[in-house]
Formats: sequence, structure tokens, C-alpha cells
Amino acid sequence: MRKGLATLRTRAQRERLVQRVHAYMEARFNPEDIAAACLYWAYVTVGLLRMEGINALLQAGTAAWPRERPGCGDPFKSHFKYVWLPQADKTREDYQRGVLPEMHAWVGIPETDEVIDLTTM
Repeated sequence: MRKGLATLRTRAQRERLVQRVHAYMEARFNPEDIAAACLYWAYVTVGLLRMEGINALLQAGTAAWPRERPGCGDPFKSHFKYVWLPQADKTREDYQRGVLPEMHAWVGIPETDEVIDLTTM
């Protein structure tokens, strides 16, 4: 096991990473801009993890996570979703205009199968 993989084993170590990422983002972005900046959150997280010796990878695409407890409410409206549709006309139009299509970015650590997404906190 590499040295870096041991650095995020405790809750305190994970909270320290979260604090470092938040401090970096808050120092460089306007508060109203950072909520919708998943790519930047993930990029900063990857950089800080790599500085700790952890093989962190930037990942993006379709993502969904629960908005309410299972069994409560409408199952079709129970998750918040970003859907990556590379074949869709809207995606092609966005590319031509230089606009990123709807998708989400997060961090993966392949050695431990962990996913880190600080925008969903």
C-alpha cells in the first residue's frame, strides 16, 4: 500500500481535505459561481489528493444521487440527475457554441474504488 492511500483513512483526515478544497475554492471564486462549478471542485480535489500521493482521477458523465429517502415520494423524481447524452442534438449544438453539455464531474480513486464529490455536500 502506498503512503498516500493511508492519508484519508480517518474522518479527521477526510475533513481536513474538505476544508483545504473549500478554502481554495472560496479564495478563487465568487460565492455565487462555485455552486455550479463541479469541474473546478473536482480538479482542485484531484490536485490536492495527488500532492498527498494518492492516484486521484477526474471523472465526468452521467450522475444521479438521492434527493429523498428511499420509499418516500415519486420514484421518478427522487434523484437529482445530470445526464450525458453525446449523441443528442442539444449536446452537438452546445459543442458548436463552445458550451459544455449537461454532465457532472467528480473524483475517483481507482485503488480503493472511492468516489469523492464535494459538490453534493
